[in-house]
Amino acid sequence: MCIRTTEDGITVEIKVQPRSSKTGIGPISAGAVKVRISEAPVDGKANEAVIKLFSSLLGIAKSQIRIIKGELARSKVIAISGVSTSDLEKIIK
Repeated sequence: MCIRTTEDGITVEIKVQPRSSKTGIGPISAGAVKVRISEAPVDGKANEAVIKLFSSLLGIAKSQIRIIKGELARSKVIAISGVSTSDLEKIIK
């Protein structure tokens, strides 16, 4: 499963699609949540866009989200504190 519960919240395996015409989260495919963003993967802008997207959709502060693996790759693992798996499942389309 690509979403795991931790003591602080959850970790999520994601696959980022930069330079997408649509911005959004989902579906789950190939063991990761697909995340589409319009930003290019230059100077950390794609990572910032991923954090901002999850923050706005979950209604939490950006400081509650951090990339724990894959900062320079399309496949990443993010940690989200103060959120349950059911909260995340509601925003995955």
